[in-house]
Amino acid sequence: MAPSSKILKKIRLISQHIWRNRFPYLFLVFIVYRVLRVERKYGEKTDTDWFFLQQTIIEDSLMIGICLLMLFLSTIIKNNKASIICRLPILACFLTYSADVVVYKIFGTRLRFDDIVKFSNDLSDVISVASQFIFSKHGFQISIIVLMLAGMSISFVMRQKSMSWRGKLSTLILSLCLICLSIFSEDPQYCHAWVYKNVFTLNLKNHINTQYSDSFSDQLISTYNTDSISTVHTTGQNIQPNIIMVVIESLSSYHSEFFSGIQKLTPNLDRIAKQHTSYTNYHANGFSTEGGLISQLTGSPPIPCPNVFSNENKRLFSFEGFYNPERSLPNLLKQAGYRTEFITSGRTSFSNKKEWLTNIGFDVIEGHENPAYKGWDRYHFNAAPDEALYLHVLDKLNNTSDDQFFYFIETVSSHFPFLNPETKERTEEAAIKYVDKQLGIFIDQLMKTDFFDNGMLIITSDHRTMIPLNKVEQETFGESAPARVPLIIVKGTVPDHSIVETPLQQTDLFNSFNCLISTECVTSDFNGNIFSTPAVPAKYIFHANGGDPSLVSVFSPDHFAQVGFNGDDTKTITGELPQDIIDMLNVDRIQRTKNGLSASAHAN
Repeated sequence: MAPSSKILKKIRLISQHIWRNRFPYLFLVFIVYRVLRVERKYGEKTDTDWFFLQQTIIEDSLMIGICLLMLFLSTIIKNNKASIICRLPILACFLTYSADVVVYKIFGTRLRFDDIVKFSNDLSDVISVASQFIFSKHGFQISIIVLMLAGMSISFVMRQKSMSWRGKLSTLILSLCLICLSIFSEDPQYCHAWVYKNVFTLNLKNHINTQYSDSFSDQLISTYNTDSISTVHTTGQNIQPNIIMVVIESLSSYHSEFFSGIQKLTPNLDRIAKQHTSYTNYHANGFSTEGGLISQLTGSPPIPCPNVFSNENKRLFSFEGFYNPERSLPNLLKQAGYRTEFITSGRTSFSNKKEWLTNIGFDVIEGHENPAYKGWDRYHFNAAPDEALYLHVLDKLNNTSDDQFFYFIETVSSHFPFLNPETKERTEEAAIKYVDKQLGIFIDQLMKTDFFDNGMLIITSDHRTMIPLNKVEQETFGESAPARVPLIIVKGTVPDHSIVETPLQQTDLFNSFNCLISTECVTSDFNGNIFSTPAVPAKYIFHANGGDPSLVSVFSPDHFAQVGFNGDDTKTITGELPQDIIDMLNVDRIQRTKNGLSASAHAN
């Protein structure tokens, strides 16, 4: 036989072997992809020698070892039904693992079982967003892959596997070696361990859910002294302008040349920022819309309580732990005579939003069902595009009879998966250019009205875009990159060309409004004042971690730190913080848990 024929025969045999065992090889492809992506993303960032590659392999070895052990058992069991039962855990593991890989690629975060439970309450909206994603840049390819995986998975589970005794022995030995590698390897306790932990360990050891013991809680609350918090009392501005606050979905500092120098997607935002008061060192306290609303409307960082499954159906609600807050921006403004309205073109029932907004005091809550959006095309969350939203707001302004009002406007068009409603392009660049265009038109139209005779316009975002950080962004902003969003305040039609570089955060808004409309102003280590001249920063800025909910980043003028929440064992795991800060965070979570500030408590 000619050498070329031998080579072709060898290739054919190898190809047949791979096809017969396509499911395990596909699993291997996902594993290798995850390992290399984690190493490439974080190894370069931290300049470490294969640390992330090594730890990812060690973490995944336990899961792979158990899958191989179940595969071995399925080959030695003669009963076909029992053999199928042994292969079912392998299928579940593979599907969960591949879903986690997809989530990490798209969002730069990890698959969370709590989120699956929480968003199952809004299945119709989840399906709506998913259907939009299918037609996005990578959505169609991923959908095809999912269908292929489903077919391969069913084939793998239902087909009786045969294996030589050498293959069985090799599978058993390899499985035991991998399990031992995972069990006997030392955990380095790295602050970004959420990146390399396997998806099951990450969820089962989610320390944000760890309850505080009664003895720890009682002792801490009885000894905690609020006098340790540094406060400064000054005179408030005592003015009560009409207020429009535009919160643009997922608008990030890196989108703007003015706010970052990285991208040039927001010429209208940049034009407004240059003409009026812009804040170039502004931070979101959370990573989601829910977190952004909590921070801006209650003045509290969106750090969850130990999760409580509420009501008879054991469902986990959004905004859990933030019902009936001691303070809220709508209630503060209502006490000063304002009419408060929450206006969006999206579905307010999603994630329990309308119930929570009602609970914290809004007079009016408008969503996708408003007649103003009749005839407009609908997109994510059944929302009309931003153009329709802004036209509706301008119409309200022309017809309002309220002497004092606060409009909180939440846009939707830049929500992931990205879509430009005008051109139908499905890219981030196209979506951001669209929302910037509509914002510019809205501001120009607003300038032509008499709103600024006694009005203040605030333009900001709810959170940074929920996609992975890029390298330039990390180099520009450092550890605060996941939190950086724009903030602009327009106080009139005459430009003031002010740039504020003071580090500020979303939770400062509540205190800033209090200082604006009151005769007294109190700032502290945790509450700054955005509206004063000069702006007064809080000493500490908090940002809830999107990758690991048990981690909270803390920025201060001196350094960066991270707090790891784990019930009684909550502590600083990166950098240093005074114990008073840890105590304050623990007391806040304990009190919100004890007070039952949940959806179920409100319903009852």
